[in-house]
Amino acid sequence: MAALCLSLIAPTTPRASLTHVLAAHIRNERNILAFASNDFVVKMYYSFQSEKNLYMVMEFLNGGDCFSLLREVTYFDEELARQFVAETVLALKYLHEIGVVHRDMKPDNMLISNQGHIKLTDFGLSRMGMLDRQEDKKEWQMRQLLMRTDDDEAESGAVGTPGTWE
Repeated sequence: MAALCLSLIAPTTPRASLTHVLAAHIRNERNILAFASNDFVVKMYYSFQSEKNLYMVMEFLNGGDCFSLLREVTYFDEELARQFVAETVLALKYLHEIGVVHRDMKPDNMLISNQGHIKLTDFGLSRMGMLDRQEDKKEWQMRQLLMRTDDDEAESGAVGTPGTWE
């Protein structure tokens, strides 16, 4: 387990204002990690805070990150690249299913476990609920399209089901 200590100071100066924004990102990350439960997303065991600090106790991944490994080996062989891509896709699929958009995908944020599996981390810039809004918009657009189609059929006198017109 690894502990992460981050300062949460209220804004009073321009520099403190930046600190306030960073604190919001940290709280966002804590909320997402508390909600997420997937083999390819880093685990947060618990978090607590003092008056000025937020502590997050997270899974320790001693394999490093993909960027450091890539710098060391120059490129991944095809089998390893396939594994890393597949695990990343599964992690992103899971995150999208729970309504999280990562927004900071890069090799630095892909940690490697001691078994050689990818785990996504750094959810500070991520957003929850954005996909729900997209789905609501798609539903609304579909309803508009269906209503328009129903009106067009009524005006044209078309009967039957689309494709058969019998």
